[in-house]
This record gives sequence, C-alpha cells and structure tokens, in this order.
Amino acid sequence: MMRFQTDERGQVLPAALVALALGSLLVGSFLSYVTTSLVASRVNSQSVQSQYAAGAGAEDAIWRLMYGDLTNTVLTVPGDTLDYELDDPVNGLSPDITVTRAEALVAGEDFETGDWSGGTGWLDDWHPQGPASVSSAGEPRTGTYHLVMPAECYASRTVDLTNNTNVHLQFWYKSYHFGGPDYAECVVSSNGLEWTTVRRWGKFSDDGEFHFENVDLSAFLMSDEFWIAFDANMSGLKDVLYIDDLRIVADQSPVRFEIVSATPAATIRAGTIVEDDQFTLVSWEVQ
Repeated sequence: MMRFQTDERGQVLPAALVALALGSLLVGSFLSYVTTSLVASRVNSQSVQSQYAAGAGAEDAIWRLMYGDLTNTVLTVPGDTLDYELDDPVNGLSPDITVTRAEALVAGEDFETGDWSGGTGWLDDWHPQGPASVSSAGEPRTGTYHLVMPAECYASRTVDLTNNTNVHLQFWYKSYHFGGPDYAECVVSSNGLEWTTVRRWGKFSDDGEFHFENVDLSAFLMSDEFWIAFDANMSGLKDVLYIDDLRIVADQSPVRFEIVSATPAATIRAGTIVEDDQFTLVSWEVQ
C-alpha cells in the first residue's frame, strides 16, 4: 500500500496570520480599555480632590460663622455677602467661598407700574402731596419709572413690620440742583404721629448720580402700621429728589446663612440656621 505524506507547512502561515490579526485586535482593545480606565481614574481622583477642597472651604465658613466675627461685624445686614479664598490651599486648590446672610423681603417698590399702587408687601398705596409723581423723567436707575420729588412735595406709605427682626430700609436716591437751604429727608414713624429723620440730603449731596442708602430700622418699634415717607423741602423749580428700587428687608426666621464653596471640578452648597446663638447645619449639597 502506498502512503502519501501531506505537507502541512503551507497551512501554518494562514493560521499564524489569523492569530496575529486576532491578537492585534485584542491587544488594541485591551490597551484602549487600560488607557480609558487610567483617564477615568485620574478624572475621578481630581473630582474627589476638588470635593475635599470645596468641603474644606465650606467647613471653614461654618467655623468662621460659629467662632469668628462674620455674624457680628461683617454679615450684619440681611442680604450681606462675603467672598474670600482659603488662606492655605487644600490638595493644591483654593476654593472660592461665598457666605450670604439670607434675607426676607418685607416690602418692595420699583415703581414700574407707573402709578402709586405698585410694589409688594405694602398695606396700601402711596400717599402723595404736592407735585410728587411716578415718572420716567430724569433717567431712572433701572426700568422706566421712579419716584420724582420736586420742590415742596411729600410721599408716604405704610407697611406691617410686626414679627420682623433686623429690619432695614434700602433704596437708591439721586438729588439735583439743591442750593442754599434746600434739603430733602427720609422720615419714618411707628405710629404716624412721631417722626424721625433717618436720612437728610442737602446742597453737597446733589451730584446728580444715584447712590445707595441702607437705613437700619431695628431701633424703632416694629408696629403693624409703620410709616415710610420722603419730604422734599426745596424752593427752585429745578430742584429734584429721585427715589428708585426701594426695599424693606429683614432676617429670615430663624436667621439663615447660605454658603457656596467652589473649585474647578466641584461645588458645595451648605445652609446653616442660628437659633438662640446655636448654629445648626441644615443642608449640604455636592454638585
């Protein structure tokens, strides 16, 4: 019987090429997976470091509120805000920290209704006397209208301030062309009978530019019919007092501070409340 020998050398090369091709695909996929995993790990590590740094910033703000001077000498008015950075970086990062004393809006008036009945939180409409008007004359600070007080006029309004603490009257004013004895006043009263001047503007305040006023009303009785009034006592036809963006704000009850601590890869928002000089953390959100 004759036997035939098969030459298998010709079959090895295709098999080797197939194995090499499969190996290239597997090795490439594996290397891609490893690279992706390393990048993800690095990104995750950076995110964790950023979160730790942001958390340290928030904790620093809480410590300053509890044991520092933020509540007594810096953030004393509702709506006050402080921005700062940590003195020493954490994980090489210096978070940007913002601490805000939360405010409650008791009443507001931007005069954008163009009449005496606008705003929110008031007991009734404005009570004008003389040539006072809500007008667009004289370039309002914002919007289209503001309160215009020419010579010898008056405007008042009432608000309920009971159950409010740390109350502040805030507004923007602009005086123009005051001369000699000309002056204008902001006056307040807890009963509509006894009035106190809380701001007065005369000749040397009439630069024609809007300026911000913050009036602390905490020393007054927080009555259920508290009066706010503007009294213009000028003589010339060109003498004018302008009032815009008026607000009455108070502390939230209980007093609340909002904290935002931000790094490039993480932001932490925290809230604290203060009752009977005791601080309580009420929120902690990582973004």
